[in-house]
Amino acid sequence: MNNNIVIVLTACVNPNGMSYTMLQDPDVRKLQYIESLHFYLNKTLLPIVFVENSNTDFSDDFKTWIDKGRLEYITFDGNSQFDKIKGKGYGEAVMLLYAIEHSVMIHNCKYIIKVTGRLQVQNINKIANSCCLFLDNVWRSNIERNSVATTVFISSPRMLRLLLERHKEEITEEQRGFFWIENVLAKALVSDKDIKLTLMPFTYPPLFDALSGTSQSKYIIKETEINTTDNLFYGSELLKLRGDKHYIIMKFCYYITIFIRKIHACLK
Repeated sequence: MNNNIVIVLTACVNPNGMSYTMLQDPDVRKLQYIESLHFYLNKTLLPIVFVENSNTDFSDDFKTWIDKGRLEYITFDGNSQFDKIKGKGYGEAVMLLYAIEHSVMIHNCKYIIKVTGRLQVQNINKIANSCCLFLDNVWRSNIERNSVATTVFISSPRMLRLLLERHKEEITEEQRGFFWIENVLAKALVSDKDIKLTLMPFTYPPLFDALSGTSQSKYIIKETEINTTDNLFYGSELLKLRGDKHYIIMKFCYYITIFIRKIHACLK
């Protein structure tokens, strides 16, 4: 078992009226979390931390895995401790900070792969085996204009803790703009230059097929829809804003990718 990397599944069985969360049924959500847990336990060899913030405990269903030391189940009453208008992104930040503070597995690992708990990432092993994770303080995620994806991302626990502790109170879904967790984290990755990090956007997407809790639309990403160019372009822009000269290398990779795709299109 690779104890340097831990999968962290975030969960909220009972949203209890959380804003921008269409799927509110606790029974349906619980079943989806159970299915996801079984998926990761059976499809990977990685340690798993399941952190749930509505004080819902179904750990007895996974007692064998917990006793083997493969699964750490953490639940606490976090969802009722803040104004719901701040949204699930704020709740996610609270949950991740709680997990970092209380999890033995996270305390002893180098990297976490954070996954929104109801999603089953089909290529999770490929993501976990990324060759760049021998470096320190790598951040990996899909990157868009002014935002970084939080459904699936890789971070060191220390770096994530610092970013969230400093910027958690900026997160709110009360107003549109740059206040959602995806935007706040992107801004923090630019502004917090005292945190030494290596930005490595995904050059292949996390592949999953699940319902979004926000819109109830399908998360479906296929290999043919890989948007490597966007990741490289916006990743280079983020590095440039941060003042990291490595943005030149990433921008060069962006142009090379565009060139290869054009050649490939001409040969068809």
